[in-house]
Amino acid sequence: EVAREQFSDALVVAYAGDDPHEETVAALDAVADRVVDPHGSVARAFLDTATGETVTRVTRLLRVLRTIDGTLAVVMHDNPDPDAIASALALVRIADLVGVDAVPCYFGEVSHQENRALINLLDLSLRNLEPGATMDEYDGIALVDHSRPGVNDGLAPDTRVDIAIDHHPPRAPVEARCLDLRSGVGATSTLLTEYLRRLRIEPDTTLATALL
Repeated sequence: EVAREQFSDALVVAYAGDDPHEETVAALDAVADRVVDPHGSVARAFLDTATGETVTRVTRLLRVLRTIDGTLAVVMHDNPDPDAIASALALVRIADLVGVDAVPCYFGEVSHQENRALINLLDLSLRNLEPGATMDEYDGIALVDHSRPGVNDGLAPDTRVDIAIDHHPPRAPVEARCLDLRSGVGATSTLLTEYLRRLRIEPDTTLATALL
């Protein structure tokens, strides 16, 4: 608790020791980003394989997610394709890691047959937003597979964005509290998969299939 209070921006990894009491693990889990399995090597693997830049990205994302005091809307671009859908699902999973409720959202409709098939076969639950939705019910806004509100989505152009993760090069300046724009990567799903790996989140079959 002291470490979290004194170093609010840090990635806190806790180790409970051998054969810890359940209450001890629960208490650590409430304040730490990760509680290390005594029989695993989560912390060592993270620190050994992650570059400084990667650690910064992960830490920044978790720091912003922790400030969301309510529900996070993870907004895909209009008429979302599989990359946008999978990316939204992955960010929802990461938000769950820090106890933040998140909802994958989109404007427009899923029109292409293969995109509808992805949703139907995986039985995905996505929220279809009405045109002109105010978004007042959400405490935070995240954009995936696009990065500018009001451009290829139904948001107002002046919408305050908390998180934007995209592999498309922006055509104008982009503002967000947590920004990850890497045009040298072929898909936004690749970026989100990197976050999942660094955080040692093992996706379930549905999320893994969508990302693939």
